[in-house]
Amino acid sequence: MSQFNPYESTQSRIGTDPNTPRQISINPIDLYKRSLALMGDQYWLFVAMAFLAILIASIVPFGILMGPMLVGLYLCYKEREEGRRVEFGKLFQGFDEFVNSLIVTLILILLR
Repeated sequence: MSQFNPYESTQSRIGTDPNTPRQISINPIDLYKRSLALMGDQYWLFVAMAFLAILIASIVPFGILMGPMLVGLYLCYKEREEGRRVEFGKLFQGFDEFVNSLIVTLILILLR
């Protein structure tokens, strides 16, 4: 993986007012191609992990397990973005942050 930041704007902001919003054209096909390139040969692993995370999170009422499963998914994406191979067990490392993710999930449920 290169050190290129895929989230950085390609337009320069030199000499412009920092409070004005930027207009950036987004091409969904290019974003999809970049995500496929990022996932590489582990694409179907990520599909399976996302399916399993949604399945496990939907088993328990009130979405209590949704937080830890999403944290685990984000950890997998972060790991892959850093150029390392992801293993299926990484999905369940979100339970290491169970209390924090549970609090956030409960707050989101209450705000609904």
